[in-house]
Amino acid sequence: MRPHRRSDLRFAGPGTSLVLAARRVEALDDVTEECRRRGARAVTAPIDVTDPEAVQELARRAVEEFGRIDVWGDDAAVGFFSPFLDMPLEDFRRVLDVNVMGCAHGTRSQPIL
Repeated sequence: MRPHRRSDLRFAGPGTSLVLAARRVEALDDVTEECRRRGARAVTAPIDVTDPEAVQELARRAVEEFGRIDVWGDDAAVGFFSPFLDMPLEDFRRVLDVNVMGCAHGTRSQPIL
């Protein structure tokens, strides 16, 4: 899975500051370099959004690095294509953990900064 290049690049430009996070470091580095080429200040953070402490640390790092968070985008997602009754429950849990709980962890990290 690659970080969502289009959403990251929409914010990349002179005078912008970005903290980009993803599980796959190599894909994350590619997007970060493109953001920097467009004039953005960008730092990376390898992260698994299913870990609430890691997401909270990401929010802390963003505030520490740039002073505040103006926009927080959650677009981590996984998919599993199968007839529902054939899908192993652990795969279904992974979909929920990333797609639902990952977003919840990001949203919950904001007010306690």
